[in-house]
Amino acid sequence: CFDEVREILWRIVKIKNRKIQHLLEGKDEEERAKLASIDFFYHGTKI
Repeated sequence: CFDEVREILWRIVKIKNRKIQHLLEGKDEEERAKLASIDFFYHGTKI
């Protein structure tokens, strides 16, 4: 399960610079919070 989480985080990191804003625009408040939490988790953790 952890590998799946790591893969999801890696995918988000790869698209972050060019697409994160686009993703946020189409999400509701809850999804936006999830993306922000994942982003914070990744940047606070070395994988």
